[in-house]
Amino acid sequence: MKLLVTGGAGFIGSNFIRHVLAARKDYALVNYDKLTYAGNLANLGEVAGRENQAVFAYLDGRSLWRPAAGRLRG
Repeated sequence: MKLLVTGGAGFIGSNFIRHVLAARKDYALVNYDKLTYAGNLANLGEVAGRENQAVFAYLDGRSLWRPAAGRLRG
């Protein structure tokens, strides 16, 4: 299953991502975060290495939604 997580670099979102990746090996996650005051990619340091395994991906939410949404297909 594929999940889109918005705000995944924040406290709650990053804990959700770590929980899902630990509990469900068959899930693939895309983290879409604007990285405002609450978002910090360091919160995802331990899962960032999984980007090459097609299990976890990060999209920078500071870009416009429409171009970023096109990268979610697939």
